[in-house]
Amino acid sequence: MTLVTLHRLAPADPNATTCRLCDTPISGTTQDDLLVGQPGVAEVRAVICTRCGDALVRLVEVCGNQLSVLIKGDVLVSGTTSKKSASS
Repeated sequence: MTLVTLHRLAPADPNATTCRLCDTPISGTTQDDLLVGQPGVAEVRAVICTRCGDALVRLVEVCGNQLSVLIKGDVLVSGTTSKKSASS
């Protein structure tokens, strides 16, 4: 299972211009980072806006921190249709 860590209010990456989850422009001095991997060796996989970070926090509050996600059905991502199922 992949460990994903949400780093809230991380210093802004000047190269990150949009949220990886919702495509909203990122501005200001902070952003949220999604890190993948074990603590100490995790790497930033995506930069997201604080609104998406808030949504992830609420999801964990509802479901608990031992959360697995399975996506079923056709998923539209960046103008393509994917028929894969994913867990994280």
